[in-house]
Amino acid sequence: MSHDGKPLCLRDYNEKHGVKCYECHKFIAGKVLQAGGYKFHPTCARCSRCGLHFGDGEEMYMQGDEIWHPSCEHSRTTENIAVSVPYL
Repeated sequence: MSHDGKPLCLRDYNEKHGVKCYECHKFIAGKVLQAGGYKFHPTCARCSRCGLHFGDGEEMYMQGDEIWHPSCEHSRTTENIAVSVPYL
């Protein structure tokens, strides 16, 4: 690994520049899935309503720390969560 042309061991690179997964709290190497300010390993990002993974480029809704598929939007009642409609 290197940063600004300087070689770094993996541990030093992660400590200084690494990105941690919001779900598992481990450093991410490779693809990163981002929802709002949160970053995930693709295998860690799951719909909080149906439990399925998100595919590459798949649309997602987010409120607080919950992410979900658009098709799962109404799987909870408004008593449990207030859903905000995304801007188009």
